[in-house]
Amino acid sequence: MAIDLDNVGLDFELDDLLNMDKGSLAAKDGESDEDTSNVDTEGLSVKVSDDKMKAFIMVEKGKNFSMAQGILALREAGVVSGIDKEKLKDVLGGGVFLEPPAVAVGVEPIQSVKGYYEYHFDKELDKKPKELPDGSVDYLNVNAISIVQKGDLIAEYFPAKQGRAGHTVTGLEIPVKRVAELPPLRGKGFSRSEDGTKYTADMTGKINEVGGRIVISSVYEVSGDADLSTGNIDFRGDVIVHGAVRDGISIKATGTITVNGVVEGAQLESGGDMVLKKGLIGNSKANIVCKGSLSAKFVEFCYVESQGDINAESFMESEVYCYGKIMVPGKKGKIIGGTTVAIEGVKARFIGNQAGVPTWIRVGADAELKYQIIALQKKIEATQSNLDRVEEGLKVLDQLGTDPGKAEEAKMKKMQLMRVKIRDTSIQSADKIEMERLQSLLVRSQGAIVRVDDTIYAGVNIKIGDKMTVLKSSEHYCEFVEGEEDIKLRRL
Repeated sequence: MAIDLDNVGLDFELDDLLNMDKGSLAAKDGESDEDTSNVDTEGLSVKVSDDKMKAFIMVEKGKNFSMAQGILALREAGVVSGIDKEKLKDVLGGGVFLEPPAVAVGVEPIQSVKGYYEYHFDKELDKKPKELPDGSVDYLNVNAISIVQKGDLIAEYFPAKQGRAGHTVTGLEIPVKRVAELPPLRGKGFSRSEDGTKYTADMTGKINEVGGRIVISSVYEVSGDADLSTGNIDFRGDVIVHGAVRDGISIKATGTITVNGVVEGAQLESGGDMVLKKGLIGNSKANIVCKGSLSAKFVEFCYVESQGDINAESFMESEVYCYGKIMVPGKKGKIIGGTTVAIEGVKARFIGNQAGVPTWIRVGADAELKYQIIALQKKIEATQSNLDRVEEGLKVLDQLGTDPGKAEEAKMKKMQLMRVKIRDTSIQSADKIEMERLQSLLVRSQGAIVRVDDTIYAGVNIKIGDKMTVLKSSEHYCEFVEGEEDIKLRRL
């Protein structure tokens, strides 16, 4: 790296100084032109810091030195850059300092800064209700989706800043690493500014991140109640009902369903999560099917099936099937009556009641699930056997096709076998996906428990796996686990 001559602070170039003889040194410093072969730097000592970023010069007491001699002493110590002429002059002139000042300072490198995105929407929604300080549970602020309006700024890109190399007082360059710019955001439903720094929504809808892509999709909104005036809803996307869902109404969505009001005896089916902020009064007519997770203020007199977890403050006389875990938080969290099934376990404050209302709790994987896996495996194997026979038949028909007298017949039969192959391949593919789901349930069911954070009443029927028990008396602060021969109770 080139030496920083601007910081030398002399009236002559450093290269000239270093290349001149001692006689010219004396002349440059205003001394006599007589023989200067005796001019030296004895009495000057230079110390360079370990990181080579600072240099200090010490002057032997009682001696005087010229600026040129100071520069030469620094040069002999390897200091060639960052020299501060004013401080050097003060030191050589016998100045008094509390601490020796650095007469040469290197240039610190400025590190490069990576580019980054700042998002203006919630990328990680908290779909679980929060328990409040008073013991109640806040379901009103649970959100399954994030909505943006057309023209909204959804993200900003802050470009990378390239750093600047530094150097030591010895002239050694301190390099910095360059950083590359981040690639543009990918996805659909938004536009990017010409300078590539701002991203805005092209439409009003739901925004989320899917597989590293930002996607804005359409949303069906009902400003009031979903009732006879709106009719049934079948929508490819997400549905938001700002009011209630009345008796007899059907809502189907490939995405999420959010209802801000009460759900009555309705039929709801979502391909994603479902949030029922004011609960579900099913009137023994409601049927809820959720492919994601379900959150509801309460669940009463209805049928519920959820592929993911279920959060609710209470379950009353309902038939609930959950392929995740069921959590009933809050100081009043209770399950009374009906059948509650959860593959990964149940956690509640109260289960059953003093009146002994029949209440069934089932967790883990029972014999029925294991039978389904065995039966499905046999079906997959049978389909594969049939596909193998089809392949053999196709090979035979290919050979017959070379015979002019049988070519047409072979062609017709080959078309028939190809239809069978396509059908069976499709069936087998669907069966394999279902097999993966069932095997996942079996794995997730391991260690499933029933946890009670206050009271479970006498008469409650508990089944874990294939083992079952009926409580003869009420128990408090405990959990039930599967033992080798029966269900065990553990105190919390």
